[in-house]
Amino acid sequence: MKTFLNKREWLNPIDSEDTGAISYCIKAASWQVESSFQIRDCGKQITLDFSCSSPKEFKRRQKKIKLLIASLQDIESSLPEAYEYYKANKED
Repeated sequence: MKTFLNKREWLNPIDSEDTGAISYCIKAASWQVESSFQIRDCGKQITLDFSCSSPKEFKRRQKKIKLLIASLQDIESSLPEAYEYYKANKED
């Protein structure tokens, strides 16, 4: 099996008490592509599977990735407005 990608990134600065991280990998052999994306944050963990061995599965995985990216972009663009609302309305 050949490894194409194998990474881990911390979600928080080193001096933070938060311990979130992401890790992801892609490996391929003659029988399939194995791929996963793992998110760990606040003591919880989720692993998303992107493995495929047929054109149909490959298209489904591509669609899943695009939906996840679009969802994160929605959060990224809406979070600043929500934070400004919070700051303006918080109780001291």
